[in-house]
Amino acid sequence: MNINIDAKVLKKALKNCTMAIEKRNTIPVLNCIRIRSLKGQIVLSATNMDMWIEQTIEADVRSPGNRVFNPAPLMALLDDCGEDKTINLLGFGDSDGKVEATVPTHDFEIVVSLEVFPLGDLPYPPDPKEQVVIGHSAGDLATHINKVMFAISTEETRYYLNGIYFHGEEDNLVTVATDGHRMATYKSDLGGTFKAASEFEPFILPRSAVAPILACLPTQGSNATVSYCLASKEGGAEYFRLFVADEVTITTKLIDGTYPDYKRVIPNEAGLTQISLDKTRTTRALKAFSKVAQAVKLKFPALEIHADGTGMDIKHRSEKIGDIHTRIPALSKEDIPAFGINGRLALDAIKNIDAEGICMMPGFGEDARHSPIVFKGLDNQDPGFTCVTMPMRV
Repeated sequence: MNINIDAKVLKKALKNCTMAIEKRNTIPVLNCIRIRSLKGQIVLSATNMDMWIEQTIEADVRSPGNRVFNPAPLMALLDDCGEDKTINLLGFGDSDGKVEATVPTHDFEIVVSLEVFPLGDLPYPPDPKEQVVIGHSAGDLATHINKVMFAISTEETRYYLNGIYFHGEEDNLVTVATDGHRMATYKSDLGGTFKAASEFEPFILPRSAVAPILACLPTQGSNATVSYCLASKEGGAEYFRLFVADEVTITTKLIDGTYPDYKRVIPNEAGLTQISLDKTRTTRALKAFSKVAQAVKLKFPALEIHADGTGMDIKHRSEKIGDIHTRIPALSKEDIPAFGINGRLALDAIKNIDAEGICMMPGFGEDARHSPIVFKGLDNQDPGFTCVTMPMRV
């Protein structure tokens, strides 16, 4: 094997593929990547047995080869590699023979031997039967993930909440995430690109796949399209496959479980009242409370909210901090009795609304104390996003 690869291209591909490798992995071969050569290209892949990431890049293949090796020493050297440099990978003997990487830095070349493993020790990506393939812009998929990922649960007891729920409604793609304390949903009309939604089975994308998918999607502003599908092995697990142009393929096992009926959590807006807020001012106020809490090593405090038509009072009282309060401009049609909310959850919801005006919707009257609180964009800004947060006792 003798392959020359552009250093910048190789560095990006290795970074993408190794996102499938678990940091605390104890099986040596699962710290490795596979490299196999094609005509004028190479394919890099890595896995943690639940997710596989493959990336195809251009290369000068002088002699073909197929190897499995630990890329850690090579990746460390690539950080110091100068621009417009070429990396040479030279394999000796058969598929288990050693591999040497020649890395040019600014002033000299470094040759490093890479730890090689038998080809059969690193599992190949599964080849499940693909179902309906959905295609739309990379930006749409990134938005659907970014909008709700903050609400993904990290508790393993309810494992079916450890991911993002995808499903279709006519021409709409809907994503949902919840941890039991708050829930975020995002819906967008993808028009004719999503005509197959009725045939597309709902699925739960695991939390572990979210960061790699976002990293491999084209940069913001790109017109690139992506496609994805569900796939299954006969009598086996369900998989999600994402195809980014002709370069990256991500295959990940799906969470095998039934997602709860999230629509039952969203209260009827007819039973809610409305507080209109400025996003910037509200965000600054909540961050101020957060800084005070951090200064005394306290988790984000439970906040008491009260609106009286022209302003909103935010208060916190505890033995560790004492009393802290502020008042910000706000509009409401009526005087709203005080209710409690987790400040961190409120801040997360507001940060993900792409609008200058925020609509906070607690329950009417005394119901405000125990009714879920809805956050949306004001005046139909960012109409696809809704966040529901449970109240707190203060």
